[in-house]
Amino acid sequence: MRIRNVGWRAANQADLLEIKALSERVHPGLPEAIEVFAERLRLYPDGVLVCCHGDRLDGYAISHPWMRDRAPSLNASIGAIPENADTYYFHDFAVDDSMRGRRLGSQAIAILKAHARRAGFRTINLVAVNASDGFWVSHGFRARQIGRAHV
Repeated sequence: MRIRNVGWRAANQADLLEIKALSERVHPGLPEAIEVFAERLRLYPDGVLVCCHGDRLDGYAISHPWMRDRAPSLNASIGAIPENADTYYFHDFAVDDSMRGRRLGSQAIAILKAHARRAGFRTINLVAVNASDGFWVSHGFRARQIGRAHV
């Protein structure tokens, strides 16, 4: 069944509360403050998308230029986009469970991959969470170990 009027668009300030709420539902163990989402939108609005079905926000994608192999910390301000950014970074993707299986994540990835290419980036980095490795590999990403945390 195809749901009509579903599509990705640029996010705006009015979307932030819904982005935060969807984040809490989809990534309950990985909380981020609304200020983190607001900062990414302010710093790099071209990299923040939302997927809407009617008036309901069903997905979001947050991305921006960054430094290769230096993922920003979770739930932390980044301050600015580095002037010498050498990769495009996929920070956060979420699709509501009710909309899974409709390839919405794939659509967002295609949109942001094209944006990264147009912006001159030859690589895209991300950190896969919640056992999503297979999803990312299916979209052309390669898994690799950057470093290990020491406790």
